[in-house]
Amino acid sequence: MVDGFQPHDIKFWHDDRVGYPTPLLETVVEAEGWTPIINSGNGDRRSDWRAVPACVEKRDGQGIWRVCQVKLPHRTRTNPAAAILARRLLGR
Repeated sequence: MVDGFQPHDIKFWHDDRVGYPTPLLETVVEAEGWTPIINSGNGDRRSDWRAVPACVEKRDGQGIWRVCQVKLPHRTRTNPAAAILARRLLGR
């Protein structure tokens, strides 16, 4: 899913609605048995930072389930990495 991406390709994407970069996540995926595709971080002054999945997948029979919490709407036109990720998640 992320072959060819560089470490900062999925970070601070421009948001067409407002004209500047906005946060990529409001929530993260915390579920056992799912394989992370993209990790983010979670933590604050009261707790240690830890990696948490932002996009995950799970094989099921001959198919695969994918859950992505990364906000892709309004970002694919001006952020090539967002467009590539969206196509890959959709299997295109």
